[in-house]
Amino acid sequence: MPTVESRSSRIGLDIFYLYIGLVTLINGFIATRAMRGWILGDWLINYEGGFVRRGLAGEMLLQLGRLFHTTPVLFAVLCYLSLYAVFFLSFRDIASRAVKDFWVYALILSPATLSFQVLHRGSGFRKEVIYLAALALFVALLERTRMTQTLVVLYVAGVLIVSTLCHEGLIFYAPYFVAALLISGRSAMQTVRLCAVPMVCGAVAFGFCYSHLGNAATASQICSSIGYTLQAVPGSTDICSSGAIPYLVKTRATAGQEAWTKILDYQYLWIFPCYFALALLPAIAESILLVRSGMRREARILWGTFTVSFLGTLVLFRYAVDWGRWIYIHVVSITVLLLFMEGKRRLQPQFPAVAQTGAKRKTLQRAFVLIYATFWIIPNDTEVLRMGYAGRVLETLHITAKPPNAERIPTHTAVARE
Repeated sequence: MPTVESRSSRIGLDIFYLYIGLVTLINGFIATRAMRGWILGDWLINYEGGFVRRGLAGEMLLQLGRLFHTTPVLFAVLCYLSLYAVFFLSFRDIASRAVKDFWVYALILSPATLSFQVLHRGSGFRKEVIYLAALALFVALLERTRMTQTLVVLYVAGVLIVSTLCHEGLIFYAPYFVAALLISGRSAMQTVRLCAVPMVCGAVAFGFCYSHLGNAATASQICSSIGYTLQAVPGSTDICSSGAIPYLVKTRATAGQEAWTKILDYQYLWIFPCYFALALLPAIAESILLVRSGMRREARILWGTFTVSFLGTLVLFRYAVDWGRWIYIHVVSITVLLLFMEGKRRLQPQFPAVAQTGAKRKTLQRAFVLIYATFWIIPNDTEVLRMGYAGRVLETLHITAKPPNAERIPTHTAVARE
């Protein structure tokens, strides 16, 4: 029989999942107005002007719109909300099998995992949800069923092709699928055989994207296909006035220079490493506990994979300014795999159970988790630093007031240029 405490903890987590799901649903509709250029524009990039990077999802949504004689915006919203549903349900399924200690609770409640799109209304709902839903579902299937080799190859290959053609940067997170297979108990040789074809497929898709960056003619045709006109309007949030579609006009050199300028002016090089370390704190602590429980091999696989993937994503950190997103994807991937490892530990009696703690220590642990979950948030790009859920409460009570789109104060370099 479950204890009262375990039952109450499970109910508490279910309430949290329900809250996250409801707010994600609400924010998903609000995002269609708040960040049309970057959110909807990103989803609506299509192939009407010829093959171009990130165009697969938009082409599918456009054809659905034509088939049902309605705007593809509706299908874009339904698409990313459905993907979030798959992600949340798969994540909950994985977490339900995991051994729970206070570091696991910190990971689940962290502002850098399930709460990201809740605390970042204008930065969530982007195409990384394709990858996140696919990874979480893949791990859930590995836990629940014995996937055949053919199914694994087809699943991973399909995910890498689709996610890369929707956003080429997602290919750099592909190593986490390899880690999931290794952690599931497959040998290195088995994993190589299963992942060779999918990795080649993903690399080919990335090559096509890399060589078709887009231009003004492509962007103009995309806008025309969805009923808009390409025109730069500073400060506008409209789909073709600013955001992802007009961004296709920029050359790699121009995008890189603009990104590097912001990186230096807005103190990225010290702010984001600090928040990245804070986001990884419970993951590192949980990994230490797992190593002590006998899961040294799995922990080595996880952090080796993170190192390889992170080195790949340095390209994203160099050419894009929304560093919070790239950190978020890493943290969620690590969390999913750690929960997978905890589920394995629960099923294998040779691993010792989590040591029971006293009432005083348990109270301190709960206080730590509460503070960790509510008093910070990863900035996504240049916005002012906020206090997460606690900050939201203070702003609601008018104790503090920070405009939604307020930016941090840049360094003297930016001021001098102005």
